[in-house]
Amino acid sequence: MNQSLLICICTYRREELLAQCLQSLRSAGNVCRVLVVDNADSGACREICRQYEVDYVAEKDLGLSKARNRGLQECQEDWILYLDDDATVRKQTIEYLKKRVNTAVVSIAAIGGRYEHYYRKTPPAWIKQMAGVGNSPDDGMSDYGPLPADSYLSGGIFCVRLSALLAVDGFRSRMGMQGSKMAYGEEDDVQDRLRTAGYTIAYAPEVVIDHLYHERKFSLATQLRMRYAYGIANRRRGTTRSWLAGLCACLFYRFPYHLGRWLIKHRDWAWQRVLLELFGPLAYWWGTVPPVFKGDDRG
Repeated sequence: MNQSLLICICTYRREELLAQCLQSLRSAGNVCRVLVVDNADSGACREICRQYEVDYVAEKDLGLSKARNRGLQECQEDWILYLDDDATVRKQTIEYLKKRVNTAVVSIAAIGGRYEHYYRKTPPAWIKQMAGVGNSPDDGMSDYGPLPADSYLSGGIFCVRLSALLAVDGFRSRMGMQGSKMAYGEEDDVQDRLRTAGYTIAYAPEVVIDHLYHERKFSLATQLRMRYAYGIANRRRGTTRSWLAGLCACLFYRFPYHLGRWLIKHRDWAWQRVLLELFGPLAYWWGTVPPVFKGDDRG
């Protein structure tokens, strides 16, 4: 059965990257409708959309989840593909995805793929070593099929059945990026609710994008902030253990474990990698601590 697909690209003040993303879709011969949701209401973004002849809408209420929900409201197709503005698609990416969408049984609510990193500037060796070549939701899966319950699709190439996403009320507005403010978890939260509603999440390893690894992530401080943000996201999703149990796990398991890995097996690690392995779990834990214990009234 031929299913219609909307490609939704949410963006915030990244016109150059958006143009590269749209150019990759054009070069791949995409025939699906493309909608850009501009979370900054930028004239430059509007002009880029005019040049590439794609639909444009401004969402002035700041937040990635709110922009994604605006795309959901505008969608008239059977499926909506959320594609990051800093991604580029390969020649057959959309074609492969369309084949999976057209043959998906009704219990499948979401289909996604994997991404490989690209860099605008040469990253430090420790970053490249740690980040690897990219990301897949389950390294053990080489064929199309349902994801295990503890695995999640990447939000960078996240295709959802419209009726299923509407059934779980879309994305929660308190999750995800807020303009340039680092925050995560909105797509994992949606997948949790889809699974609770009885739907299946599927992974298609042949569906691949190239995703920018930003220069701002090249510093140890930013890597630690990322882990803190992941801790906040998972606390809001309700998937973390008690903060006291989390602290004990950091102090008496994770810290000694990573220290032993470095001393026994990985003496070649750069000092930044060593510190990140040792203190990253503590930064994540601090994110899971309820705000009331940190003198912060934000949930």
